[in-house]
Amino acid sequence: MAASGPLLVISDSAELTAARLGLKSYGRTATHLLLEETAPALSLSPVVVSPGSRMPLYVVSLPAGRHIAALDSIPALFRDGDEVLVQMDETIAARVARAGGELVRLLDKPRPLRATATRDFRAPATPDTFIQRVISRVSPDSIHTRMARLEAFRTRYSPTDSCRAAERYLYDYLNSLGLDSVELDPYVQGDTWHNVVGTKLGRIRPDKVLIVCGHMDAISEDPWNLAPGMEDNGSGSCLAMEAARVLAQENLDYTVKFIAFTGEEEGLYGSDHYARQARQRGEDIICASNFDMVSWPGGDWGVALVGAPAAASLVRYEGAITSLYTSLAYRVSFRSFPSDSRSFDNYAYPATSGYEYGSQPYIWYHTTGDTLGNCSMPLAAEVTKTAVATLASLGLAPLAPEGLHLVDAGTGTTLVASWQASAEPDLAGYKLVWGTASRNYTDSVLLGRVTTHRIDGLETGTRYYAAVVALDSAGHESGASAEDSAIPGTVPLPPRGLAALPFFHGMALSWLRNSELDLRGL
Repeated sequence: MAASGPLLVISDSAELTAARLGLKSYGRTATHLLLEETAPALSLSPVVVSPGSRMPLYVVSLPAGRHIAALDSIPALFRDGDEVLVQMDETIAARVARAGGELVRLLDKPRPLRATATRDFRAPATPDTFIQRVISRVSPDSIHTRMARLEAFRTRYSPTDSCRAAERYLYDYLNSLGLDSVELDPYVQGDTWHNVVGTKLGRIRPDKVLIVCGHMDAISEDPWNLAPGMEDNGSGSCLAMEAARVLAQENLDYTVKFIAFTGEEEGLYGSDHYARQARQRGEDIICASNFDMVSWPGGDWGVALVGAPAAASLVRYEGAITSLYTSLAYRVSFRSFPSDSRSFDNYAYPATSGYEYGSQPYIWYHTTGDTLGNCSMPLAAEVTKTAVATLASLGLAPLAPEGLHLVDAGTGTTLVASWQASAEPDLAGYKLVWGTASRNYTDSVLLGRVTTHRIDGLETGTRYYAAVVALDSAGHESGASAEDSAIPGTVPLPPRGLAALPFFHGMALSWLRNSELDLRGL
């Protein structure tokens, strides 16, 4: 059963505010959140959407240039670019998917909205020889072998026994690589379907998780009999398998998971199950890099990288890695993509998707013609290098420092920064960065293993923003810490938070302590 009352639609730019208000969400479209109707949400000036029945709600991404007759009689509740919010039963939804629609099924009951933690990802400026060595092992022939074997199952439509057999094949393949663990991750969707999850444990911070994933299931106009699904999405799932082969014997600081999801074509069932369970376990997923349709050049040689605004830094990081380690062109955009990355968006994990860059639409999309002969193995291999280099680069970088505080020294031209010592075992030092605009740092200084520094020569009365970055002995940089700001001045700021508490024949006053280092008193 779906939502019984109205839904409120707000821009995803208000996600943090909505989370602070304690609102609940059914899911999202490309650039909007779909919330439960509550009084606090009205302050966000939402669009009100009124479902006409208790049928399930779906967001359908409409393919360019293709007419889906099954949607003709279904009213659009809300439109967001090429995505449309509709109500339909599972039978009609299956017809829409077979005709080329990309389905995202919304939750039947809303979950508390949680804003994605904003992480800063700082791409290296020069190539790393370790990463160059690792990506040199990516093989077009190896990817071809995996994709050909998946195509041999004839159909990987999620409800079929053939898809169960394909799950077992990928499970056995990951086991053969010597990973630390491999599992068939079960969830019930009529019968029991499985995601396939391989895990390589981190040597230093196994609690921090990097994910590379793609969906192994497929669909067509005749899915029970023939759904080869090579571009969509044998390419993405075999990219994840090739990443596992290349990285299986390497030692990264963080845990890496290689995942092939099922149930994507029916509404992201497999990835929703996985992301929900990860959130319930309290898993710290640093990034989830999803790849969906990455082996058809369409007249161009590149990859499109996309992620919700909260993952903008991660999207730019992947773009920089692509430029540094591959021959691919790339473009970036900032929206929630209607593939398995959206499930991670919904559970507040930083996620991206990579997909075909071509200027011409893939005409065999969701058809029996989506075969290996339409795919480019050199292109698939080059996109795999993006994925592997991203994992390796992130897996070597130290964690961002915590606890940065910036305070006024009271001289009019000096601020003092302090932070918590990093626990990284090969910490070489820190880089303190600052500027007069948030997250736009124009000055920096390299420091040793210290946890405080005086920034001199500043302009009196101007607000400065600062962050600190950790460096390891090989020169790898962490992302920037959480930002702090302060204003250098000669006159202390007025005390804040004054409160008065009456008592018999008197009044007790209290206020927040000023941060100026030269404060003498009041």
